[in-house]
Parts: sequence; C-alpha cells; structure tokens
Amino acid sequence: MPDGIDSAELTLALRDRHGVTIAGGQGELKGAIFRIGHIGWYDEFDIATALAAVELVLARARRADRARRRRDRARSRSTRKGRRSEGSRPRGDRARRRRAAARALRRRRGRATRRSQEIIGGYDAIVIRSATKLTADVIERGRAAEGDRPRRRRASTTSTSSAATRRGIVVANAPDSTVVSAAEHTIGLLVALARNIPQAHAALKEGRWERSRWGGIELADKTLGVLGFGRIGRQVARRALGLGMRVVGYDPFVAPERFRELGVEHARDAGGASSTRPTS
Repeated sequence: MPDGIDSAELTLALRDRHGVTIAGGQGELKGAIFRIGHIGWYDEFDIATALAAVELVLARARRADRARRRRDRARSRSTRKGRRSEGSRPRGDRARRRRAAARALRRRRGRATRRSQEIIGGYDAIVIRSATKLTADVIERGRAAEGDRPRRRRASTTSTSSAATRRGIVVANAPDSTVVSAAEHTIGLLVALARNIPQAHAALKEGRWERSRWGGIELADKTLGVLGFGRIGRQVARRALGLGMRVVGYDPFVAPERFRELGVEHARDAGGASSTRPTS
C-alpha cells in the first residue's frame, strides 16, 4: 500500500465508485497490502477493468494525500506565525491580505491569457461560455482560426468584435446547448427535495441511520406546476411526465395547443391561474 493511503478508504472507493471488491492484508500485513477477490468466471476484460479502477482510485488518493499535506503545512505555518504575534494582528492586516489575494488572482489570469495566446494558433474554432472573455489580443494570435462558435458569447469590448470581424471569424450563439442540463438539474433537485436526500446524506455522514425519518414521498401522481413554457420549461415537463407526474403549465405567451401537444394541462383549464397577462 502506498504511503499515506488509507486501505479502508481505498476499499470503500473501489466498491462504491467502480463495483470492485478488495480485501486488506491480515496480521502484520494489515493496512500494508490489499487483495482483489472474485467469485465465478473472470475474463481478461474484467481483470483489466479491475486493475484500471485500482489505478484511478490510487491516483485520486495520492492527490488527496498531497492536498492534505499541503493544508497541514500551511496550518502549521499559520500556527507558528500566530504564536509569534502572540495573538495580536496589526491594523490593516486583513486589507493587506485582500490586496495580496487580488494580486495573486491577477497573476493567475495573466498566465492563463499568455497560455491561450501561445496555443490558440493551432486551433480552428473556439468554444467559450458567457463568463469567459475572449480578448482581441487572443484573437489576433489565432493564425488558423476560421470559426468562433461560443455557446454563449458576450463581448467585453467593441475591439473584440472588431478583431473577429477583421479576421473573418463567424460568431455564433448556441442558446440551446444548456437547456437539457438545466432541465435535468431541475428534476434532480425535485427528486432530492421529495426524498430528503440532503438531510439523509448529512445524517448518514454523522453516523445516524434515520431511514424512517427521511423516507420522503413519491413523485408519481403528484402535481408539478411549470411557470414559463419555454425551452427549459418544456424539457422539464417532458421529464416530469416520464416520472408519472401530473404537469400543469402556464405561460401567457405560449398558445394552449403547445401544452396539449406535450400532454400538459394548461393552468387556465385546470383553474390554477388567472387569465390576465402579468404586467411588469
């Protein structure tokens, strides 16, 4: 067993993440080795899969061990510094720490920008999110860039758009790229809310098995209201119908026929909303 790796954590990680069962050493070898056991017939693919899972878990455990050691060293340095100062901090120390953190952040951003300028010439397209800024300097470096297709584009300055136009780069927006992710996230939160998953998880981490307390409710035959029947709303409704839920939707800008096409009740027909359009 590598130094700093807990055999119990390795056993749990392999079992829960990859379905691989291992056993630890016995006697003097307890905690020093591990054994992979099997029941029945195994082929070469199963063996290779098990060994690959062990490599992945060990690599993750090594990274976690290095991170723990870095935190311990930082905590130790902080403790020694605190003892030297005898619990007193000079005025403005918090402001100085904030300024130091801001300078470090600017340095990291500068390194990332320089790295982008170095490698962008080897790419034909750039895909970015709304929070990512594609500057004119980076665009000018792209000798092979023929298309710029961000999922959501938000130019920070007019020079960025001008640089793309001068190089003949097509700027396209893909607003539907996150629709499915948002809808699935909504359903995931709905299931977590109905089944009290966060509360049960927290209790289990604290060593309490409270199955009867956090059993929750079933989503089947429950009513879900969807306010706004745009792209995301429709995807949420489809998934809720697949769970056997009754879905009632409302959107003053969507024709009632669109609701019926998906098997969703309109709130006006269900008597759950006013027929007047909202005002801003």
